[in-house]
Amino acid sequence: CFDVGNTHITCAFISKKSSEIIFETRIATRKELTEDEIFSTLLSSCDFRDINIENVKGLIVSSVVSELDEVFEFLGNKYFSITPLFIKSTLNLPFSFAIPDPTTTGADRICNTAGAVSMFPGKNICVLDLGTATTFEMVKENTFVGGFIIPGISLQSKALAANTSKLPVIKVMKTEKRIGITTLESINKGIYYGYIGQLKELISIAKAEIPDAIIVATGGLAPVVKDEIKIDHYIPELCFDGMAQIYKLNHK
Repeated sequence: CFDVGNTHITCAFISKKSSEIIFETRIATRKELTEDEIFSTLLSSCDFRDINIENVKGLIVSSVVSELDEVFEFLGNKYFSITPLFIKSTLNLPFSFAIPDPTTTGADRICNTAGAVSMFPGKNICVLDLGTATTFEMVKENTFVGGFIIPGISLQSKALAANTSKLPVIKVMKTEKRIGITTLESINKGIYYGYIGQLKELISIAKAEIPDAIIVATGGLAPVVKDEIKIDHYIPELCFDGMAQIYKLNHK
């Protein structure tokens, strides 16, 4: 399974029989990547773990970087003789849509929703995916009804630096003091607690719309902020769980 994000491409080798993740490896996202570079990384990772890469019998891709879609098609056909399955709204999915144009829904949001409804059947759900962008996927009666999308912490820092002459890009992190003294501290505190405030307000709106929704968090930034907001479950591998479910539904 390939989760192609704006910052990293995460690849998970998943057991077809048990749906368990065998191992993961990551590649920095570059639009200049080739299928040869990706395969070389996969092969090295498999060799290191004494796994035969020839045992790969299926490929599924969740991509928000359309420029790399063709590269994964080349990868599948050249090295595995497999045409990859790309996540899209027209596939067989474990949920339905209640929005005007499901084709505009990002592959990552589809995977998160598929993973959540499969893991919590019959439940109303709000999924927070805290990454480069932060997305909320809201599910009511097994139906995707919409949500929210906002910039993640790193994007906020980069946007501030890009549009000012003296403010630098910083790595935002939680600290003991809540008020910044220096300029760098002020940026850090402002972005961090401002982001927490955004999340709390959006969760409040989501709960007002669907009061019994369980709050599920995933994504690379979730460990940084999950203790500051009220969530019911933190599931790091939710996207891959969803991809595994979608693969099963489309490969009988």
